[in-house]
Amino acid sequence: MQGMEKQKQENNKEKMETDSENSEQYQQVLTILQRLETALAALRQRVEPVNPELFKAMAQTYTDEIIEIRNELKETIKRNSVRRT
Repeated sequence: MQGMEKQKQENNKEKMETDSENSEQYQQVLTILQRLETALAALRQRVEPVNPELFKAMAQTYTDEIIEIRNELKETIKRNSVRRT
């Protein structure tokens, strides 16, 4: 029985470490997403009023990246919620 209890404790410790790493990575991704959105907003404010077509061209990369990150976050959250149930 002691062996099983020790294994449970080790598994819990590993899970906590993994959860902590995932949380840290999640926060890093959110920070990147926020910076991209801020940069896009600044670009919109400065460029769009002067040259809407240039803004559209410049914003495409930011927009694509934001969409990709959001989709990846949704998939990760979905996978994690399925694992926990």
